[in-house]
Amino acid sequence: MAMAGTFLRGQRGLLASALLLLSSLFFAGMASADQDPSAADNIPRHPLELKALSEPDAVLAQLPPEIASAKQAGNQEQLALLHLAEANACRVIASWTCQREAGAKAVAAAKAGNQPVLAVRGLIAEGRGSIAMQDFTLGESLLGEAEVILKQHPFPELSGDVYLAYSSLSNSLAKHALAAKYAERGLQALAGAPALSIRIRLLRNLARAQAQLGQIAQAKATLIEAQQLVERHSDPKLAAELYLEAARMASLSGDLPGQINNGRRVLELAGQLRNSQLNGLGREVLGLAANSNGEFAVAEKELRASYTSFRELGLDRDELRVLRELIKVMLRRDHSPGDLGALMARFLERSHLLERAERAQASDDFEARLKYAEQELNVVRLEGEAMLAREREAALARAHKLTLALAVLGGAVLLVLAVFFLFQKRSRRRLQYAHDRLSESESRYRMLAENSRDMVVRMRLDGERLYVSPAAGEILGIAVEDLKHSRWDLVHPEDVAQLQDAIRQLGINGGSATIVYRALHSSGNYIWIEVAARLVETPEGGKEIVYSGRDISARVQA
Repeated sequence: MAMAGTFLRGQRGLLASALLLLSSLFFAGMASADQDPSAADNIPRHPLELKALSEPDAVLAQLPPEIASAKQAGNQEQLALLHLAEANACRVIASWTCQREAGAKAVAAAKAGNQPVLAVRGLIAEGRGSIAMQDFTLGESLLGEAEVILKQHPFPELSGDVYLAYSSLSNSLAKHALAAKYAERGLQALAGAPALSIRIRLLRNLARAQAQLGQIAQAKATLIEAQQLVERHSDPKLAAELYLEAARMASLSGDLPGQINNGRRVLELAGQLRNSQLNGLGREVLGLAANSNGEFAVAEKELRASYTSFRELGLDRDELRVLRELIKVMLRRDHSPGDLGALMARFLERSHLLERAERAQASDDFEARLKYAEQELNVVRLEGEAMLAREREAALARAHKLTLALAVLGGAVLLVLAVFFLFQKRSRRRLQYAHDRLSESESRYRMLAENSRDMVVRMRLDGERLYVSPAAGEILGIAVEDLKHSRWDLVHPEDVAQLQDAIRQLGINGGSATIVYRALHSSGNYIWIEVAARLVETPEGGKEIVYSGRDISARVQA
């Protein structure tokens, strides 16, 4: 994730930057326990789900017989509610795999029992668990499925909850303007609905995004509003989220005592809830505060404890963030090269693994990638066959020249003529075979290209098209003849530079690339096109780009 903006300076800036990175996590905490959260919204819940806010371990121990009983009775609605209670307990103890699996089970039970509202809740729980595990593609897909159900079965509180998840996802991806927009849309979706817990979290996300965007005064005001609401709600985890937000605000204003006080509150809640992630976050807050205050021994101790917590939980992003600050502190204290070397090796290893994971997550879902890989393989195979056929045609032309040359030597001896005719007969047989293969290959290539629902295009590096399949005209609503030449006027002005750069990079580096851009349809609207492109060499030593593309406007809108 990106670091904070230019308003952060010096040691205080280091502390604030690290705290701003906490936006992808779910925190735990305590508020007054004499209020009933069920009074705060109309969302159907099992009593154990409310109990999980303060006694998650007890709830997880109590759930198995309850779940078994609901299964035996065939009560799918009750089963879905119990799995949602399980997901909430897992959330409180920061067990994201458990939360995701419990959410998926809730979705299955809700669909079996025809309970769309509970299905949406299960999708949100599963999506949040996926996002917390940095599986952003799956998380976004699950939230999109929840939105589709809510269009048929409107429920303001759950619409606000979906926007809340989108806002958290955007903050995790450092898209803070988008995170603020989703938080505001969520607050609008709630309108007059109570949904106190969701409203507080939306305000928290909005404050976090405002701080990332440098809007410190607005962020503080938003956080104060959330803190006033949390006093009426008994969700300990939610209260702790606000403690951490308060710690971040204190760091931005240089209030070290406030930062330390809020960090200690987080640690108290971590001990109460037995939440290792919370413990790591609280230790990180105190370590960064000590570092800013020049207390490097204390900073190292707290950051080591934080690093250990995140490492044991397998939270690579958080581990890397804390490890980076720990190494900086240790360098100031002149530690032995051996100790530092081990930590730096761990840092490089985790960085490499995380980078690889992020590249994988940036890809489309597996099924789409498999389809494109198959299409790309077919295109490459057909191009290879066509290239081989052209080489054989060239051999045929050379053989004909040789025949003419030999005809001039008509006075050669019969033995030479016999050898020549034998060679010619053999050559003709091979060339005929090559010609047949060429015709077959071209026929298959054209049949595949012209009957494919995806556009297939061959083009030079300057954008001039050598072949355009009929599907291209169907996708754009334009006659294929009008697409034979370079048509940069059909590309959205904002995407021209990106597309030209992608073609240029493909020409320089070779290989393949996936490119997304907007193209003008004959109706006057822009549609989204996704292409899988590959650089190939021609027999003459030139270079061409072969790509297949499809209209993904519906997916982008979803």
